[in-house]
Amino acid sequence: MTAKSVCLRRRCPKAELASRSPLTYASAAVLDRIKVTPGVCEGRPTIRGLRLTVDFVLKLLGDAYTADDIVREYPELEKEDVYQAAKYGAWLASERTSAVA
Repeated sequence: MTAKSVCLRRRCPKAELASRSPLTYASAAVLDRIKVTPGVCEGRPTIRGLRLTVDFVLKLLGDAYTADDIVREYPELEKEDVYQAAKYGAWLASERTSAVA
């Protein structure tokens, strides 16, 4: 079963959805390794200010690399960096978007 089919089958009550905050203080502390600096990598989110972007790590994960594989290939990274990149990507994907007229 794919994540999309799970999402379509499970409906959350509106009150539960309204009570959720996408980025609370507690979850912001969990993303302490993700940095956005305007002069580094064109302002894209990087990991600990290194010139390795979150999207690059997410693409590696999407290509079936494990956290161990990524850390082995990029020794300046730690496993927690990879996990936080995935959490950041999940947080962004959970954001609501709307069209601007």
